[in-house]
Amino acid sequence: MRALGLNGAIYRTPPLNKSTLLSLFAIAILALGVGIGAQSWLNPAPTFTPKAITIWPKAIRLEPFTLTDHNNQPFTLNNLQEKWHLFFLGYTHCPDVCPTTMLMLNEVVQQLPEEIQAKLQIVFISVDPSRDQDKLKPYVEYYNPQFLGVTGQLKEIYNITSQFSLPIAQKVSQDGNYLMDHSASLVLTSPSALKVATFSSPHYAPDIAHDLSGYIQ
Repeated sequence: MRALGLNGAIYRTPPLNKSTLLSLFAIAILALGVGIGAQSWLNPAPTFTPKAITIWPKAIRLEPFTLTDHNNQPFTLNNLQEKWHLFFLGYTHCPDVCPTTMLMLNEVVQQLPEEIQAKLQIVFISVDPSRDQDKLKPYVEYYNPQFLGVTGQLKEIYNITSQFSLPIAQKVSQDGNYLMDHSASLVLTSPSALKVATFSSPHYAPDIAHDLSGYIQ
């Protein structure tokens, strides 16, 4: 093989022998493996048969947000570190979907192995801050003392719900009062603050517990 040098001279490059070609091929395979491994680390392929979970092909890193939990403590992106979080949108005046889902989530937790329970935090996001700020603590603890309720300014609620790709809550008037129209899907985030999976309704506790047990490491 010939190559043209900077001074116009022609140089001959030695042909690649079989050993060199094999080495280059091995390096290429290794690089490909590293790339696939990195993607798997971001959102690993399931090693179980999913029943209800929808795993995002690529985990999505969440942007900063600022909410307040039911103990009046800040709840931000930093709170998502070190644990898995399963989020559900709702509000304390919800007549049916929210109570049913909260009861179902308590069943899920009871069916998880203790080591998985220790790694998971259930979070109820109230989309009705004007009525729920003072009601969150008794509401979520009624279903499970370990559940966490959070809410905040509407712009911050919209910030997090849009990142979760969940419909933004809307007020629906009814007999002089109002209901909140919201998604019933659940969103799972990883200890690296990545959105990794969702559970669409209708929800069945044994299937969700099965998938969480298989997916959370």
